[in-house]
Amino acid sequence: MAFRMHDRKVYFALETTEGTRMAPNASTGYVQSVDPSFSVTNRMYERNPTRLAITPVMQITPGTGRSSGAPSATIEFSFSVEMAGSGTLGTAPRWSSLLKACGMKEVAVGSNALTGIMLGGTAARFMRNYENFSAQAGTAYASGTQTGRVIGDTAYDDTTLYYKLDDSGSTAIANGNNLVGQSSGVYGEASGTSTATGGLAYVMTSGTALGGEARAGADDSSLTIQMVVNSSGDYIEGVGCRGNVEFAFTSGDSVKMNFTFTGRLNQYAEGGTFTPTADTEDIPPAFTGVSLGIAESTYGASDVSAYTSTIFNTMNVNISNEITVRENVDTSSGYDVAFITGRSPSMTFNPDAVRVATAGNNADFWDRFLSGETTRARLTVGSDAGNSFLFRMPACQFTGVTDGNRDEVMVLDSTTTLTGGDYGSSVQDRTDGADSTTTNERLGTDNEFVFYAL
Repeated sequence: MAFRMHDRKVYFALETTEGTRMAPNASTGYVQSVDPSFSVTNRMYERNPTRLAITPVMQITPGTGRSSGAPSATIEFSFSVEMAGSGTLGTAPRWSSLLKACGMKEVAVGSNALTGIMLGGTAARFMRNYENFSAQAGTAYASGTQTGRVIGDTAYDDTTLYYKLDDSGSTAIANGNNLVGQSSGVYGEASGTSTATGGLAYVMTSGTALGGEARAGADDSSLTIQMVVNSSGDYIEGVGCRGNVEFAFTSGDSVKMNFTFTGRLNQYAEGGTFTPTADTEDIPPAFTGVSLGIAESTYGASDVSAYTSTIFNTMNVNISNEITVRENVDTSSGYDVAFITGRSPSMTFNPDAVRVATAGNNADFWDRFLSGETTRARLTVGSDAGNSFLFRMPACQFTGVTDGNRDEVMVLDSTTTLTGGDYGSSVQDRTDGADSTTTNERLGTDNEFVFYAL
């Protein structure tokens, strides 16, 4: 029989114990995917014994085959998922588990409209993420009630602040309350009473979710992935998988989340039973009607509004995780699980070239590029509750500006690295389940990218 490509399906499950197979749920463990594929690398070692000839000899292959259940191979799964919400504010889409396996933590957030951000009673540019709420909640930063942990750096011209729900101290924040940031003198003043639910935020982490430290399942961040390849239920399965995600934005199209996961090959099996429950996510919003807000992001007291008149048609945000499947001779396969050993996130886009002297232009690409100064960026896609998405990148550093041509108009093909900035911001607890303080007052920590499902 022929294996038809349109019969392919992707299933996954967050593993309770890292590296131990977890059977996917037919409902929550199935995701509608685009162009699913796989690549297997069998572990083999060349031999070169003296043999009075140049004839190749058989290689050493430590695996014991498919039927034995102990192959010694790694597997890479690649597929795309359209960025569509669950349709219900605060309810995670099925693909949220995939982001967790890419080194992100899911945080329930509340939201509140802001009157403004203050620094000692003076309008300020930035409110930094607030890491250690429990140690600071009683501090009298300013008059009025102090509450809320800020999730995502909040700038002078941001009209909404998102805070960690279980740090709010109540189900709502009242008009006039002060929402504190990490800097003792900076706070945001609420312009109205908040609602308890504001959606979900996905933030970066450098903790145990990256692999290897949560052997009893403290994080549930590694995946068992099954890729069904035909209508008879034949499938390839990997365990201990972690990976990378790239957000691809193209004018008029849905936003694609391009996933690549690497793990240990567990089995190739035939005749599995797969009865997926239909994926009921919303229709993905089109990448139109968006305004990319960009401006200088250096921390300080002066007010700088974001420039939102940039004309561009493509954009890419790549987390660029480095994945290593660690070897382990204590197992029959010779492999342990996949670790995320590093990341170098980047953003690329192709804005029209504009004169720096244009009124209201706070996006001096040339100055930012040549001086090494950082630029903050934010972008919203979609507008319906439960199917709207906000991206925040507080400290993009330009690493390349190249002459380009789009429709016979000069564009600046721009490449940036997403950094943590130099204002000591932190969005994530440094240890899972407990607060701790940062070790460097200048360097940002796990704040380079925040993705909100709203």
